[in-house]
Amino acid sequence: MIEDRVEYRPYHDPEARPLTAPDAPTAGDTTNPADIEEDAFLAGPDRHAQWLDRQDGELLDIDWIFGKELGRVLAEISAYDRMALDPVAGEPESPSLEAAGYSFRQVDAGVLLVAPDGSIAGAYLGCDLAVAGPHRGQGLGAELVLERYLRDGDLPTWHLDTAAYSPEGEAAHRAGWRLLQNHDVLSRKLADIGLKRPD
Repeated sequence: MIEDRVEYRPYHDPEARPLTAPDAPTAGDTTNPADIEEDAFLAGPDRHAQWLDRQDGELLDIDWIFGKELGRVLAEISAYDRMALDPVAGEPESPSLEAAGYSFRQVDAGVLLVAPDGSIAGAYLGCDLAVAGPHRGQGLGAELVLERYLRDGDLPTWHLDTAAYSPEGEAAHRAGWRLLQNHDVLSRKLADIGLKRPD
């Protein structure tokens, strides 16, 4: 089975990553991270606005070819940078709101999903999103997308020429956007990762 995944792109430097809400702007120069349209969430606010103006070309590139297994995602990022999976100092591990015992950990290359037994159950590293088979069907892929967005202030796919996803990756990102629209989920997530909800 193909994992949720988008085209590989090296992660951005954690020192250079934007601060997350309330300081990082999102769509429409607002400080509310939920104030973004669904297609803009997938494509990136700037690309989405340009696409609406021109209505030419593809907004998203959806293809099964972008799918990867979790093991491959971890191996590729580790080969690129041995320290890519090291936890970011001072970043709190946050519990899953979707599945008991799971948590999310910020690492240099993105965010890891940690299973109750401490193993890596999923990851959003660079542009690669993957959840291991036994851990699917619990909403963890969507929550992993939300964690990455809130921690980084954007999604890595926004920096591709065209945001690219497997069909499963697209579905996880759309589900992540729906979680973002839930006031209670957003408030709890922001609190768990040490941020406050903007007024």
